[in-house]
Amino acid sequence: MLVLVKTPAACLLIMIYMIGFYYRKPHIPIRSTKIFQGLIAVAVFNSSFDLITICTVNNRDVVPDSLNLAAHIIYLMSILGFVYLLFVYMRSYLETNLRFSKAVRILHSLPFMVSTVGIFLLPITYVHGKATDYSLGPKAYALYGSLVIYLILILYYCLRYWKIMDEDKRLAIVLAVPLYVVTALIQMLIPETLVVVVCSTLILLGLILSNENTEKYVDEKTTLFNQYSFEKVLEEVDFEKQKLVIAVLCFCKTENTLDWKQDVQILNDIHKEIKQYHLYGYRVGESGVVFISSGEEKAQAMLEKIQGNVENKYGKDTINIETKILTKDATVTKYSCMRNIIVFCSEVGSRLAYIDYLTNIYNRNALERDLDKQQEQADIYYFIADLNDLKLVNDTIGHSAGDKLLQGFARLLADAAGEDGRAYRQGGDEFAVLYNKNAVDFVQDLERRCKEYNQSSAVPVSYAIGYCLLEKEDFRDVADQMMYEDKRRKKQHRPGR
Repeated sequence: MLVLVKTPAACLLIMIYMIGFYYRKPHIPIRSTKIFQGLIAVAVFNSSFDLITICTVNNRDVVPDSLNLAAHIIYLMSILGFVYLLFVYMRSYLETNLRFSKAVRILHSLPFMVSTVGIFLLPITYVHGKATDYSLGPKAYALYGSLVIYLILILYYCLRYWKIMDEDKRLAIVLAVPLYVVTALIQMLIPETLVVVVCSTLILLGLILSNENTEKYVDEKTTLFNQYSFEKVLEEVDFEKQKLVIAVLCFCKTENTLDWKQDVQILNDIHKEIKQYHLYGYRVGESGVVFISSGEEKAQAMLEKIQGNVENKYGKDTINIETKILTKDATVTKYSCMRNIIVFCSEVGSRLAYIDYLTNIYNRNALERDLDKQQEQADIYYFIADLNDLKLVNDTIGHSAGDKLLQGFARLLADAAGEDGRAYRQGGDEFAVLYNKNAVDFVQDLERRCKEYNQSSAVPVSYAIGYCLLEKEDFRDVADQMMYEDKRRKKQHRPGR
Protein backbone atom coordinates (compact mmCIF):
# COMPACT_ATOMS: atom_id res chain seq x y z
CA MET A 1 0.00 0.00 0.00
CA LEU A 2 2.85 2.38 0.79
CA VAL A 3 4.17 2.06 -2.77
CA LEU A 4 0.71 2.81 -4.16
CA VAL A 5 0.48 5.93 -2.00
CA LYS A 6 3.87 7.13 -3.17
CA THR A 7 2.85 7.07 -6.86
CA PRO A 8 -0.07 9.55 -6.72
CA ALA A 9 1.81 11.61 -4.14
CA ALA A 10 4.80 11.91 -6.47
CA CYS A 11 2.50 12.74 -9.40
CA LEU A 12 0.76 15.41 -7.34
CA LEU A 13 4.08 17.02 -6.46
CA ILE A 14 5.17 16.93 -10.10
CA MET A 15 1.88 18.56 -11.14
CA ILE A 16 2.26 21.32 -8.56
CA TYR A 17 5.80 21.90 -9.79
CA MET A 18 4.61 22.11 -13.41
CA ILE A 19 1.69 24.37 -12.50
CA GLY A 20 4.06 26.76 -10.75
CA PHE A 21 6.10 27.19 -13.92
CA TYR A 22 3.00 27.28 -16.11
CA TYR A 23 1.37 30.17 -14.26
CA ARG A 24 4.58 32.16 -14.05
CA LYS A 25 4.23 32.86 -17.76
CA PRO A 26 1.46 34.93 -19.35
CA HIS A 27 -1.22 33.13 -21.34
CA ILE A 28 -3.49 34.60 -23.99
CA PRO A 29 -7.24 34.44 -23.27
CA ILE A 30 -8.21 31.94 -25.95
CA ARG A 31 -10.56 29.00 -25.59
CA SER A 32 -7.88 26.31 -25.59
CA THR A 33 -5.97 28.04 -22.78
CA LYS A 34 -9.05 28.22 -20.55
CA ILE A 35 -9.87 24.57 -21.23
CA PHE A 36 -6.30 23.53 -20.47
CA GLN A 37 -6.44 25.36 -17.15
CA GLY A 38 -9.57 23.37 -16.38
CA LEU A 39 -7.68 20.24 -17.38
CA ILE A 40 -4.97 21.11 -14.87
CA ALA A 41 -7.51 21.58 -12.07
CA VAL A 42 -9.16 18.23 -12.82
CA ALA A 43 -5.77 16.48 -12.94
CA VAL A 44 -4.92 17.87 -9.49
CA PHE A 45 -8.28 16.62 -8.20
CA ASN A 46 -7.55 13.23 -9.74
CA SER A 47 -4.16 12.94 -8.02
CA SER A 48 -5.53 14.17 -4.71
CA PHE A 49 -8.50 11.82 -4.64
CA ASP A 50 -6.39 8.94 -5.86
CA LEU A 51 -4.48 9.36 -2.61
CA ILE A 52 -7.67 9.80 -0.60
CA THR A 53 -9.44 6.74 -2.04
CA ILE A 54 -6.40 4.53 -1.39
CA CYS A 55 -6.67 5.50 2.26
CA THR A 56 -10.46 5.25 2.52
CA VAL A 57 -10.89 1.94 0.67
CA ASN A 58 -8.19 0.26 2.76
CA ASN A 59 -9.67 1.54 6.01
CA ARG A 60 -13.36 0.82 5.47
CA ASP A 61 -13.71 -0.42 9.03
CA VAL A 62 -12.88 3.08 10.26
CA VAL A 63 -14.01 5.37 7.43
CA PRO A 64 -17.79 5.87 7.09
CA ASP A 65 -19.28 4.25 3.98
CA SER A 66 -20.77 7.56 2.81
CA LEU A 67 -17.36 9.27 2.95
CA ASN A 68 -15.69 6.40 1.15
CA LEU A 69 -18.40 6.43 -1.53
CA ALA A 70 -18.16 10.22 -1.99
CA ALA A 71 -14.39 10.01 -2.38
CA HIS A 72 -14.70 7.31 -5.04
CA ILE A 73 -17.38 9.22 -6.94
CA ILE A 74 -15.19 12.33 -7.05
CA TYR A 75 -12.21 10.22 -8.11
CA LEU A 76 -14.13 8.54 -10.95
CA MET A 77 -15.61 11.88 -12.04
CA SER A 78 -12.12 13.42 -12.15
CA ILE A 79 -10.98 10.70 -14.57
CA LEU A 80 -14.09 11.19 -16.70
CA GLY A 81 -13.69 14.97 -16.59
CA PHE A 82 -10.04 14.77 -17.60
CA VAL A 83 -10.72 12.71 -20.73
CA TYR A 84 -13.77 14.80 -21.65
CA LEU A 85 -11.80 18.04 -21.29
CA LEU A 86 -8.97 16.52 -23.32
CA PHE A 87 -11.49 15.95 -26.11
CA VAL A 88 -12.91 19.49 -25.76
CA TYR A 89 -9.35 20.82 -25.75
CA MET A 90 -8.69 19.07 -29.06
CA ARG A 91 -11.99 20.35 -30.46
CA SER A 92 -11.07 23.94 -29.57
CA TYR A 93 -8.18 23.79 -32.04
CA LEU A 94 -10.53 22.67 -34.78
CA GLU A 95 -13.05 25.41 -34.05
CA THR A 96 -10.82 28.09 -35.54
CA ASN A 97 -11.59 26.54 -38.93
CA LEU A 98 -14.74 24.51 -38.26
CA ARG A 99 -18.05 25.43 -36.67
CA PHE A 100 -19.71 22.63 -34.72
CA SER A 101 -23.47 22.97 -34.53
CA LYS A 102 -25.32 22.96 -31.23
CA ALA A 103 -26.68 19.49 -31.98
CA VAL A 104 -23.18 18.10 -32.55
CA ARG A 105 -21.97 19.67 -29.32
CA ILE A 106 -24.81 18.02 -27.42
CA LEU A 107 -23.90 14.67 -28.97
CA HIS A 108 -20.30 15.21 -27.92
CA SER A 109 -21.33 15.80 -24.31
CA LEU A 110 -23.85 12.93 -24.21
CA PRO A 111 -21.36 10.18 -23.13
CA PHE A 112 -20.15 12.46 -20.34
CA MET A 113 -23.69 13.04 -19.09
CA VAL A 114 -24.65 9.35 -19.29
CA SER A 115 -21.50 8.26 -17.48
CA THR A 116 -22.02 10.94 -14.84
CA VAL A 117 -25.48 9.55 -14.10
CA GLY A 118 -24.03 6.04 -13.98
CA ILE A 119 -21.20 7.03 -11.64
CA PHE A 120 -23.65 8.66 -9.23
CA LEU A 121 -26.47 6.11 -9.35
CA LEU A 122 -24.98 2.70 -10.16
CA PRO A 123 -23.65 0.49 -7.37
CA ILE A 124 -19.97 0.13 -6.53
CA THR A 125 -18.06 -2.98 -5.57
CA TYR A 126 -15.01 -3.06 -3.32
CA VAL A 127 -12.50 -5.79 -4.05
CA HIS A 128 -9.85 -7.02 -1.62
CA GLY A 129 -6.57 -7.39 -3.52
CA LYS A 130 -3.14 -8.65 -2.55
CA ALA A 131 -1.48 -5.23 -2.46
CA THR A 132 -4.50 -3.02 -1.85
CA ASP A 133 -8.26 -2.90 -1.91
CA TYR A 134 -9.88 -1.16 -4.87
CA SER A 135 -13.27 -0.28 -6.31
CA LEU A 136 -14.90 -1.89 -9.32
CA GLY A 137 -18.37 -2.69 -10.56
CA PRO A 138 -20.99 -0.78 -12.58
CA LYS A 139 -19.71 2.67 -11.56
CA ALA A 140 -16.26 1.89 -12.98
CA TYR A 141 -17.74 0.31 -16.12
CA ALA A 142 -19.82 3.44 -16.74
CA LEU A 143 -16.56 5.39 -16.67
CA TYR A 144 -14.73 2.99 -19.00
CA GLY A 145 -17.49 3.28 -21.62
CA SER A 146 -17.05 7.03 -21.94
CA LEU A 147 -13.27 6.76 -21.92
CA VAL A 148 -13.39 4.51 -24.97
CA ILE A 149 -15.82 6.83 -26.80
CA TYR A 150 -13.84 10.01 -26.18
CA LEU A 151 -10.50 8.44 -27.06
CA ILE A 152 -12.00 7.21 -30.35
CA LEU A 153 -13.45 10.68 -31.03
CA ILE A 154 -10.09 12.36 -30.37
CA LEU A 155 -8.35 9.97 -32.74
CA TYR A 156 -11.09 10.33 -35.36
CA TYR A 157 -11.11 14.14 -35.44
CA CYS A 158 -7.33 14.42 -35.34
CA LEU A 159 -6.89 12.04 -38.27
CA ARG A 160 -9.78 13.45 -40.29
CA TYR A 161 -8.69 17.07 -39.91
CA TRP A 162 -4.98 16.36 -39.69
CA LYS A 163 -4.01 19.04 -42.22
CA ILE A 164 -5.87 21.93 -40.63
CA MET A 165 -4.44 21.34 -37.15
CA ASP A 166 -1.14 22.80 -36.07
CA GLU A 167 1.62 20.20 -36.39
CA ASP A 168 2.84 20.41 -32.79
CA LYS A 169 -0.66 20.51 -31.34
CA ARG A 170 -2.03 17.54 -33.25
CA LEU A 171 1.00 15.40 -32.41
CA ALA A 172 0.79 16.07 -28.67
CA ILE A 173 -2.95 15.29 -28.59
CA VAL A 174 -2.76 12.18 -30.79
CA LEU A 175 0.06 10.72 -28.69
CA ALA A 176 -2.14 11.11 -25.62
CA VAL A 177 -4.61 8.57 -27.08
CA PRO A 178 -2.37 5.45 -27.14
CA LEU A 179 -0.94 6.50 -23.79
CA TYR A 180 -4.40 6.58 -22.25
CA VAL A 181 -5.45 3.36 -24.04
CA VAL A 182 -2.47 1.47 -22.62
CA THR A 183 -3.13 2.95 -19.19
CA ALA A 184 -6.81 2.00 -19.30
CA LEU A 185 -6.00 -1.56 -20.39
CA ILE A 186 -3.50 -1.95 -17.57
CA GLN A 187 -6.01 -0.50 -15.13
CA MET A 188 -8.77 -2.86 -16.26
CA LEU A 189 -6.56 -5.96 -16.37
CA ILE A 190 -4.62 -5.20 -13.19
CA PRO A 191 -6.90 -2.94 -11.11
CA GLU A 192 -4.46 -2.80 -8.21
CA THR A 193 -1.90 -0.84 -10.24
CA LEU A 194 -3.84 2.47 -10.18
CA VAL A 195 -1.73 4.05 -12.96
CA VAL A 196 -4.32 6.51 -14.33
CA VAL A 197 -2.75 9.37 -12.38
CA VAL A 198 0.62 8.68 -14.01
CA CYS A 199 -1.00 8.94 -17.43
CA SER A 200 -2.66 12.27 -16.56
CA THR A 201 0.66 13.65 -15.36
CA LEU A 202 2.48 12.63 -18.54
CA ILE A 203 -0.24 14.09 -20.77
CA LEU A 204 -0.16 17.40 -18.90
CA LEU A 205 3.62 17.51 -19.15
CA GLY A 206 3.49 16.87 -22.89
CA LEU A 207 0.87 19.56 -23.47
CA ILE A 208 2.73 22.14 -21.39
CA LEU A 209 5.95 21.51 -23.29
CA SER A 210 4.27 21.67 -26.71
CA ASN A 211 0.80 23.20 -27.04
CA GLU A 212 0.92 25.46 -24.00
CA ASN A 213 4.42 26.79 -24.61
CA THR A 214 3.85 30.55 -24.54
CA GLU A 215 7.08 31.59 -26.27
CA LYS A 216 5.35 31.86 -29.64
CA TYR A 217 2.71 34.20 -28.18
CA VAL A 218 4.91 36.65 -26.26
CA ASP A 219 6.77 39.53 -27.86
CA GLU A 220 10.51 38.89 -27.87
CA LYS A 221 11.53 42.29 -26.50
CA THR A 222 8.63 43.49 -24.36
CA THR A 223 6.17 42.10 -21.82
CA LEU A 224 3.34 42.38 -24.35
CA PHE A 225 1.77 39.56 -26.31
CA ASN A 226 2.73 39.65 -29.98
CA GLN A 227 0.68 40.22 -33.11
CA TYR A 228 0.34 36.47 -33.74
CA SER A 229 -1.37 36.00 -30.37
CA PHE A 230 -3.80 38.84 -31.12
CA GLU A 231 -4.69 37.17 -34.40
CA LYS A 232 -5.31 33.91 -32.51
CA VAL A 233 -7.70 35.77 -30.19
CA LEU A 234 -9.54 37.24 -33.18
CA GLU A 235 -9.90 33.78 -34.71
CA GLU A 236 -12.26 32.84 -31.88
CA VAL A 237 -14.45 35.93 -32.22
CA ASP A 238 -17.86 35.53 -33.80
CA PHE A 239 -17.95 38.88 -35.56
CA GLU A 240 -21.61 38.48 -36.52
CA LYS A 241 -22.77 38.10 -32.91
CA GLN A 242 -20.12 39.79 -30.78
CA LYS A 243 -19.74 43.56 -30.58
CA LEU A 244 -16.00 44.02 -30.51
CA VAL A 245 -14.38 47.23 -29.26
CA ILE A 246 -10.66 47.38 -29.98
CA ALA A 247 -8.52 50.20 -28.61
CA VAL A 248 -5.30 51.08 -30.44
CA LEU A 249 -2.36 53.18 -29.27
CA CYS A 250 0.58 54.09 -31.45
CA PHE A 251 3.57 56.09 -30.26
CA CYS A 252 6.31 57.94 -32.07
CA LYS A 253 9.30 59.77 -30.69
CA THR A 254 9.64 63.37 -31.83
CA GLU A 255 13.36 62.94 -32.43
CA ASN A 256 14.50 60.24 -34.81
CA THR A 257 16.82 58.53 -32.32
CA LEU A 258 17.68 54.85 -32.56
CA ASP A 259 17.26 54.19 -28.84
CA TRP A 260 15.65 50.75 -28.93
CA LYS A 261 15.87 50.35 -25.16
CA GLN A 262 13.71 53.42 -24.69
CA ASP A 263 11.22 52.10 -27.26
CA VAL A 264 10.93 48.86 -25.30
CA GLN A 265 10.52 50.77 -22.04
CA ILE A 266 7.75 52.90 -23.54
CA LEU A 267 5.90 49.80 -24.74
CA ASN A 268 6.31 48.15 -21.33
CA ASP A 269 4.97 51.27 -19.61
CA ILE A 270 1.94 51.24 -21.90
CA HIS A 271 1.44 47.57 -21.01
CA LYS A 272 1.63 48.34 -17.28
CA GLU A 273 -1.10 50.91 -17.71
CA ILE A 274 -3.27 48.40 -19.60
CA LYS A 275 -2.73 45.70 -16.96
CA GLN A 276 -4.13 48.01 -14.30
CA TYR A 277 -7.50 47.44 -15.96
CA HIS A 278 -6.94 43.64 -15.92
CA LEU A 279 -6.77 43.55 -19.71
CA TYR A 280 -4.34 41.97 -22.14
CA GLY A 281 -2.08 44.11 -24.32
CA TYR A 282 -0.81 43.05 -27.74
CA ARG A 283 2.01 44.59 -29.74
CA VAL A 284 1.21 45.27 -33.39
CA GLY A 285 4.03 46.45 -35.61
CA GLU A 286 6.93 48.35 -34.11
CA SER A 287 5.11 50.90 -31.98
CA GLY A 288 1.44 49.88 -31.84
CA VAL A 289 -0.40 48.38 -28.87
CA VAL A 290 -3.97 47.10 -28.89
CA PHE A 291 -6.37 45.80 -26.28
CA ILE A 292 -9.98 44.64 -26.33
CA SER A 293 -12.49 46.52 -24.19
CA SER A 294 -16.05 45.82 -23.14
CA GLY A 295 -17.41 49.20 -24.25
CA GLU A 296 -16.57 52.22 -26.38
CA GLU A 297 -16.86 54.84 -23.62
CA LYS A 298 -14.80 52.74 -21.24
CA ALA A 299 -12.14 52.22 -23.92
CA GLN A 300 -11.99 55.95 -24.66
CA ALA A 301 -11.52 56.80 -20.99
CA MET A 302 -8.75 54.21 -20.65
CA LEU A 303 -6.98 55.44 -23.78
CA GLU A 304 -6.99 59.03 -22.56
CA LYS A 305 -5.59 58.07 -19.18
CA ILE A 306 -2.90 55.77 -20.63
CA GLN A 307 -1.93 58.38 -23.20
CA GLY A 308 -1.70 61.12 -20.59
CA ASN A 309 0.31 59.06 -18.09
CA VAL A 310 2.87 57.83 -20.62
CA GLU A 311 3.28 61.19 -22.36
CA ASN A 312 3.70 62.94 -19.01
CA LYS A 313 6.37 60.45 -17.96
CA TYR A 314 8.53 60.92 -21.05
CA GLY A 315 7.48 64.47 -21.91
CA LYS A 316 5.36 65.60 -24.82
CA ASP A 317 8.46 66.98 -26.52
CA THR A 318 9.91 63.45 -26.53
CA ILE A 319 7.00 61.16 -27.33
CA ASN A 320 3.67 61.50 -29.10
CA ILE A 321 0.84 58.99 -28.80
CA GLU A 322 -2.21 58.78 -31.02
CA THR A 323 -5.20 56.59 -30.26
CA LYS A 324 -8.11 55.08 -32.11
CA ILE A 325 -11.13 52.95 -31.27
CA LEU A 326 -12.33 50.33 -33.72
CA THR A 327 -15.99 49.45 -33.37
CA LYS A 328 -18.46 47.37 -35.36
CA ASP A 329 -17.90 48.97 -38.77
CA ALA A 330 -14.13 48.49 -38.57
CA THR A 331 -14.27 44.96 -37.12
CA VAL A 332 -16.45 43.06 -39.56
CA THR A 333 -13.91 40.26 -39.95
CA LYS A 334 -10.56 39.31 -38.54
CA TYR A 335 -8.85 40.52 -41.70
CA SER A 336 -10.59 43.89 -41.82
CA CYS A 337 -9.82 44.35 -38.15
CA MET A 338 -6.10 43.66 -38.60
CA ARG A 339 -5.96 45.75 -41.76
CA ASN A 340 -7.48 48.78 -40.02
CA ILE A 341 -5.09 48.46 -37.09
CA ILE A 342 -1.99 48.11 -39.27
CA VAL A 343 -3.05 50.97 -41.56
CA PHE A 344 -3.64 53.23 -38.55
CA CYS A 345 -0.27 52.39 -36.98
CA SER A 346 1.50 52.90 -40.31
CA GLU A 347 -0.18 56.26 -40.86
CA VAL A 348 0.59 57.42 -37.34
CA GLY A 349 4.18 56.27 -37.58
CA SER A 350 4.79 58.09 -40.84
CA ARG A 351 2.83 61.17 -39.78
CA LEU A 352 4.32 61.59 -36.33
CA ALA A 353 7.80 60.88 -37.61
CA TYR A 354 7.59 64.08 -39.67
CA ILE A 355 5.23 66.29 -37.65
CA ASP A 356 6.19 68.54 -34.75
CA TYR A 357 3.80 67.67 -31.94
CA LEU A 358 3.60 71.13 -30.37
CA THR A 359 3.12 73.28 -33.46
CA ASN A 360 1.56 70.70 -35.81
CA ILE A 361 3.83 71.71 -38.69
CA TYR A 362 6.61 69.60 -40.21
CA ASN A 363 9.67 68.81 -38.09
CA ARG A 364 13.41 68.55 -38.69
CA ASN A 365 13.11 64.96 -39.98
CA ALA A 366 10.71 66.17 -42.66
CA LEU A 367 13.00 69.08 -43.54
CA GLU A 368 16.00 66.81 -44.08
CA ARG A 369 13.86 64.44 -46.14
CA ASP A 370 12.54 67.25 -48.34
CA LEU A 371 15.97 68.83 -48.73
CA ASP A 372 17.33 65.53 -50.05
CA LYS A 373 14.52 65.43 -52.60
CA GLN A 374 14.59 69.07 -53.72
CA GLN A 375 18.14 70.33 -53.25
CA GLU A 376 19.03 70.07 -56.92
CA GLN A 377 15.85 71.78 -58.10
CA ALA A 378 16.10 75.40 -59.21
CA ASP A 379 14.03 78.32 -57.91
CA ILE A 380 13.37 76.82 -54.48
CA TYR A 381 14.27 79.00 -51.53
CA TYR A 382 15.42 77.85 -48.13
CA PHE A 383 14.31 80.17 -45.31
CA ILE A 384 15.52 80.04 -41.75
CA ALA A 385 13.60 81.97 -39.10
CA ASP A 386 14.49 82.44 -35.46
CA LEU A 387 11.80 83.41 -32.97
CA ASN A 388 13.04 86.19 -30.69
CA ASP A 389 12.61 86.38 -26.91
CA LEU A 390 11.21 82.87 -26.40
CA LYS A 391 13.33 82.30 -23.29
CA LEU A 392 12.25 85.66 -21.89
CA VAL A 393 8.58 84.78 -22.38
CA ASN A 394 9.08 81.36 -20.75
CA ASP A 395 10.89 82.85 -17.76
CA THR A 396 8.59 85.82 -17.16
CA ILE A 397 5.12 84.77 -18.29
CA GLY A 398 5.37 80.98 -18.32
CA HIS A 399 5.96 78.03 -20.60
CA SER A 400 2.32 77.85 -21.66
CA ALA A 401 2.68 81.37 -23.08
CA GLY A 402 5.91 80.29 -24.76
CA ASP A 403 4.13 77.31 -26.31
CA LYS A 404 1.38 79.58 -27.64
CA LEU A 405 4.02 81.89 -29.09
CA LEU A 406 5.65 78.97 -30.91
CA GLN A 407 2.29 77.75 -32.16
CA GLY A 408 1.29 81.20 -33.36
CA PHE A 409 4.52 81.78 -35.26
CA ALA A 410 4.36 78.30 -36.80
CA ARG A 411 0.86 79.03 -38.08
CA LEU A 412 2.01 82.37 -39.53
CA LEU A 413 4.84 80.65 -41.40
CA ALA A 414 2.57 77.88 -42.69
CA ASP A 415 -0.08 80.37 -43.84
CA ALA A 416 2.50 82.53 -45.59
CA ALA A 417 3.97 79.49 -47.34
CA GLY A 418 0.50 78.36 -48.41
CA GLU A 419 0.40 75.87 -51.26
CA ASP A 420 3.74 77.10 -52.59
CA GLY A 421 5.87 75.90 -49.71
CA ARG A 422 6.20 74.08 -46.40
CA ALA A 423 6.98 75.30 -42.90
CA TYR A 424 9.15 73.30 -40.49
CA ARG A 425 10.13 73.56 -36.86
CA GLN A 426 13.76 72.53 -36.56
CA GLY A 427 13.74 72.58 -32.78
CA GLY A 428 13.48 75.10 -29.98
CA ASP A 429 12.84 78.53 -31.47
CA GLU A 430 14.27 77.74 -34.93
CA PHE A 431 12.02 77.33 -37.95
CA ALA A 432 12.57 76.76 -41.66
CA VAL A 433 10.54 77.14 -44.83
CA LEU A 434 10.97 75.71 -48.32
CA TYR A 435 9.30 78.03 -50.83
CA ASN A 436 9.12 77.86 -54.62
CA LYS A 437 7.96 81.42 -55.39
CA ASN A 438 9.51 84.87 -54.99
CA ALA A 439 11.43 85.13 -51.71
CA VAL A 440 10.81 88.84 -51.21
CA ASP A 441 7.06 88.32 -51.59
CA PHE A 442 7.19 85.66 -48.87
CA VAL A 443 9.11 87.92 -46.48
CA GLN A 444 6.69 90.79 -47.03
CA ASP A 445 3.62 88.56 -46.65
CA LEU A 446 4.99 87.10 -43.41
CA GLU A 447 5.71 90.57 -42.05
CA ARG A 448 2.17 91.70 -42.86
CA ARG A 449 0.65 88.65 -41.19
CA CYS A 450 2.78 89.16 -38.07
CA LYS A 451 1.64 92.77 -37.72
CA GLU A 452 -1.99 91.67 -37.90
CA TYR A 453 -1.32 88.89 -35.39
CA ASN A 454 0.40 91.22 -32.91
CA GLN A 455 -2.56 93.58 -32.87
CA SER A 456 -4.69 90.95 -31.13
CA SER A 457 -2.05 88.92 -29.28
CA ALA A 458 -0.97 89.51 -25.69
CA VAL A 459 2.49 88.15 -26.55
CA PRO A 460 3.72 89.73 -29.81
CA VAL A 461 5.76 87.79 -32.36
CA SER A 462 9.26 89.01 -33.11
CA TYR A 463 11.58 87.11 -35.41
CA ALA A 464 14.66 87.23 -37.60
CA ILE A 465 14.73 85.64 -41.03
CA GLY A 466 17.19 84.79 -43.77
CA TYR A 467 17.01 82.90 -47.03
CA CYS A 468 18.96 81.50 -49.96
CA LEU A 469 18.35 79.47 -53.11
CA LEU A 470 18.76 75.73 -52.57
CA GLU A 471 20.87 75.36 -55.68
CA LYS A 472 23.77 77.10 -53.91
CA GLU A 473 26.14 74.72 -52.20
CA ASP A 474 26.39 76.78 -49.00
CA PHE A 475 22.70 77.72 -48.84
CA ARG A 476 22.50 77.05 -45.10
CA ASP A 477 25.44 79.31 -44.26
CA VAL A 478 24.17 82.08 -46.51
CA ALA A 479 20.68 81.93 -44.99
CA ASP A 480 22.10 81.81 -41.45
CA GLN A 481 24.28 84.85 -42.08
CA MET A 482 21.34 86.78 -43.48
CA MET A 483 19.19 85.80 -40.51
CA TYR A 484 21.81 86.94 -37.98
CA GLU A 485 22.14 90.27 -39.78
CA ASP A 486 18.37 90.67 -39.63
CA LYS A 487 18.43 89.86 -35.90
CA ARG A 488 21.12 92.49 -35.21
CA ARG A 489 19.28 95.08 -37.27
CA LYS A 490 16.00 94.51 -35.45
CA LYS A 491 17.69 94.67 -32.05
CA GLN A 492 19.21 98.03 -32.93
CA HIS A 493 15.82 99.43 -33.90
CA ARG A 494 14.00 98.25 -30.79
CA PRO A 495 12.40 100.95 -28.63
CA GLY A 496 14.73 102.09 -25.87
CA ARG A 497 17.91 101.63 -27.89
